[in-house]
Amino acid sequence: MTLKRVGATLAAALALVSSSALVNAAPAAALGGCPVNQLCLYAGVNFNYMDFRTGTVSGCWYWPNYSTAHNRQIVSYVNDLPVNASLWKPNPVNRVYYDAVATIRPGGFSTSTGSSSAFSMVDYVCTGSASPNH
Repeated sequence: MTLKRVGATLAAALALVSSSALVNAAPAAALGGCPVNQLCLYAGVNFNYMDFRTGTVSGCWYWPNYSTAHNRQIVSYVNDLPVNASLWKPNPVNRVYYDAVATIRPGGFSTSTGSSSAFSMVDYVCTGSASPNH
């Protein structure tokens, strides 16, 4: 083999190896164990005790059906959806209607919501433009 041919063969082999390494690379670890394109809500600080996970970009869920935390609190969260997530509580004047009390932006996360009242006694969690008010 000529030196030119050996060089070309070696270059082709290196290109093949490096391209297969890129194809087989493991995906980056998700924040808090929350998969990509998901909203994850946790009952504990630092993303412990996941109570809820969804990839739906327009929907509402009655939070007491999912919450295991004291006072139905969302203690930590990750929003890897492309839309906002909103938290809803009953309107204090007309309890048939609900008010959005907090918004979790796309890409937003918190390891501890602390004593924020917006994250406790939540009735509904909605994504996108969905609302519990019918």
